[in-house]
Amino acid sequence: MPTTFVYMDIYRCAKIARIAVESYLQHYKNQNIYLYGVPEDFKWFSDLMTFGNVVFVDISDDDLLLKRWNIHGHWGTAHLWAKLIKEREEDFLIHLDSDIVFRGPALDPIFTQIEMGFDLIGSSRNYKNNFNNQDNVRHLPDLVQTAIFAFNRHKISDHPFEELVEMSRGNFNPLGHPVIDFFDPVMFEMIKNDAKVFHLEIEEYGGTHRDGHRNNKYGELNKYFDIGDLFLHFASVGSGMKYFYDPFTRFFTPKSYVQHGIERYWLFCNVFYQQNLSIAEKGKAEKIYQQFKVEIAKGVSLEKMRKGINFEILDSNYIIPKFKYPELAYTVFKEFVGKVIKRLKKYL
Repeated sequence: MPTTFVYMDIYRCAKIARIAVESYLQHYKNQNIYLYGVPEDFKWFSDLMTFGNVVFVDISDDDLLLKRWNIHGHWGTAHLWAKLIKEREEDFLIHLDSDIVFRGPALDPIFTQIEMGFDLIGSSRNYKNNFNNQDNVRHLPDLVQTAIFAFNRHKISDHPFEELVEMSRGNFNPLGHPVIDFFDPVMFEMIKNDAKVFHLEIEEYGGTHRDGHRNNKYGELNKYFDIGDLFLHFASVGSGMKYFYDPFTRFFTPKSYVQHGIERYWLFCNVFYQQNLSIAEKGKAEKIYQQFKVEIAKGVSLEKMRKGINFEILDSNYIIPKFKYPELAYTVFKEFVGKVIKRLKKYL
């Protein structure tokens, strides 16, 4: 049996990750989960420390990692993933997003497919039938979504660390062709190295079918989230929390996505913390909350596991790092200008 390593990065989003971990522990009491964050994040889990399979990994001393995470979340995430690929000894890394809910034993089908010899396991990330209107990639094989997925690190070629970081970010593809999303260059390289891909069932994990539709038994709800019998993925909640608390971060982001993220965060806080945030527009989130709040909360024991911890105090003291330092703001601005120039070159 190949060895596995289950992990989640919770830096700056422990309030969100708390729900994911609560739901995880409903189904997995012996399978370790490694949480990467700082002591301020770990306070959200103080009452769960009696669970021997929750392992906290303090990244406070990794200055470069924290700086990258504070500048751009995906840059920090890519740095951590590259570090784990290089340093962990297990055969398979299993990543869990912080904004997910275990509605059932969602890791079991993944473990089964690892035993069956598959190397890359997750819900479908469509290339042939993509929704991004990228016709120049429809000839490429479908990959997997990264909200809950497993990958065989032995199928990844050896790269210098910084190159692997940029591949993980989706900024550099050694194969030369365009990609759609985060970590895609790494997955394409795995396929080139004969990795076998398995796509999880849409009825169990929600999301998108390889045929290009989102139809499953959850109907409208799976068009808003990725939701199935075993799993729910909110998406955009971490961004929404950042935009809600730090208006400066909205400056370089399309207004529509900022509003989308804040609505998701409002919905998340209402369902799982009974916290009605004051926002100008709730959009579709309010309708979803009224119709489906019980279904969304399925899998999380809101009363059973919350003894001896005051979430209101934690929330009031939870500091979202802001761009207090000129070099951080300059780096963000430089990245923004770089993206604008890259897009303009397509039309020149």
